[in-house]
Amino acid sequence: MLERVVDFARKLMSPRQRRRPFPDREHRPPSAADERRARAASRDYARWAKRLELVHAPAERGYRGRVAGRAVVVRAGLDGSAPIGAEAEIAIDHDEPATFLVTPQQRSDARAKSDLADAVAPLFDEPALDALRSLAIVRGGVRLRFAPLTDPEVVQAAIDRVVVAIEDRLRARLRGDPYR
Repeated sequence: MLERVVDFARKLMSPRQRRRPFPDREHRPPSAADERRARAASRDYARWAKRLELVHAPAERGYRGRVAGRAVVVRAGLDGSAPIGAEAEIAIDHDEPATFLVTPQQRSDARAKSDLADAVAPLFDEPALDALRSLAIVRGGVRLRFAPLTDPEVVQAAIDRVVVAIEDRLRARLRGDPYR
């Protein structure tokens, strides 16, 4: 009898038989320090949105308003609203027929060539925008993705620079300037 109790206790203590506290989770819950950083970043985004008069849009899990004269939706990415980190969608009318993804590694890819992609590719070289991970030129606008916990001021600077770069390129097209 005592032998069975000892065997049962040994089975419970062996690492193979031990149950995880969250069996459906693939990775560990975030540490307390990570949670503090995420809450601080969330407060930073809320203050930034209030200063720019952006409105919280629960359906889009982010903030909606106007930045650099364009309609934008900014998702901080702290609550799973964006897959990587912060994400910004900018509404800009352009005539690109397809969707183009521009990343620091792919910007010289001949298959991803587009006039607007060429206009925004130099933004990856700017040290102030080192948190920028990708730019997608989609129908009706541009989508920017940033590293996790990106400062909202960096997001705003990237939005400003993307809008200026695309508007300059579109103006050059209207003037017929092939070298711009």
